[in-house]
Order: sequence, then structure tokens, then C-alpha cells
Amino acid sequence: MKNLLITFILSLFVVACSQVNTGEVGIKTTQGKVSGSGLSPGLYWYMPGISQIHILNTKVQTVEQDSQAASRDLQNVQTQITLNYHLGTQDPVGHYTRLGDNQSQIEAAIVKPAMSEAFKSVVAQYTAEELITKREAVSNAVVDTLANRLKQYDLYVDSVSVTNFQFSKAYSEAVEAKQVAEQNAGKAK
Repeated sequence: MKNLLITFILSLFVVACSQVNTGEVGIKTTQGKVSGSGLSPGLYWYMPGISQIHILNTKVQTVEQDSQAASRDLQNVQTQITLNYHLGTQDPVGHYTRLGDNQSQIEAAIVKPAMSEAFKSVVAQYTAEELITKREAVSNAVVDTLANRLKQYDLYVDSVSVTNFQFSKAYSEAVEAKQVAEQNAGKAK
């Protein structure tokens, strides 16, 4: 009986450890409350059931999304957007208390809607033809718009790729017919 009592008492003081790797920040919570500041890479001890170490990834994350918008001349435009972003490290505790540590939920609730809204607001400023001829300006505008939207959440844009603009079939056929007519007119001269 005495051995059982000693084992029970010792088990109350069992601790666990968690490792925070390079490219991560740890947040220690004790009874659900954040305790201290962000934890830099290293090994940390905690008491299971009382405290916990939450890991926030500060490495570059990639999100891909198909987006659709209307151009200034009301042509439907579809494209794929690839965003590379990372979590800022200035205030990991603030990030954790506002957004948590679930990367999938952050992307679904904040990042992807911001990508879609940024694309729609930029595309609406250009005609379908300008989207092709001013591709770099469009891409830069998407980066700037998206960076401004995500900055408030301590998320920072590293790069954005806007690939393969696709227009409606009717618009694509009209553009092709116009090009053929211009070529035929050039040959007739």
C-alpha cells in the first residue's frame, strides 16, 4: 500500500517536454491562459493537464486557390492564385490569443477570403485586355492589396503568383475572331 501511495504522489509531479524547432514559436498556456511570452527554439518542460505548449509555424506557408472575378468591362476572369506568406514573430502571444494555432482554420477563415477579395478588387480596375497586357501591374496590385489585408493579422506576404487567366468561351472566340480579321486586313493591304 505504501508503494502505491508513493507512486501516486510521484505521478502528480510528472512532467512532459515539448520541443520548439527552428522556424517555430511556442506559446505556453497554463490552465488555458497564456503564460509568459513567445518561446524561442529549444526544449521546454510543462505539466500535462495543467499546462501545454502550442506551436506556431513561422516558416513560409503556401496556399493555392482558384479565383473568379469580373473585369472592368464585365468579362468573367478565372485564374489560380498561389500565395506564399509567413507569420510575423513580433507578437506571437497576440497572434495566438486572436487566431489560435490551427493553421488550416487561419487559412480558411482569413487567408483564402483575403486572397479572393484582393483578386476581385484588383481585377475590377482593369479591362480584360489590360489584364493580359499589364500582367505585372495586376500582379503587383494583388500583392499590395493582399499584404495590406493580411498585415492586421500579423501575416506577411512573401510572394503572389497569378497564373493562367481564363476568360469566358464567347469572349475568347471574339478575341480570336478579331485577331484573324486584323491579320486578313493586313494581308489585303
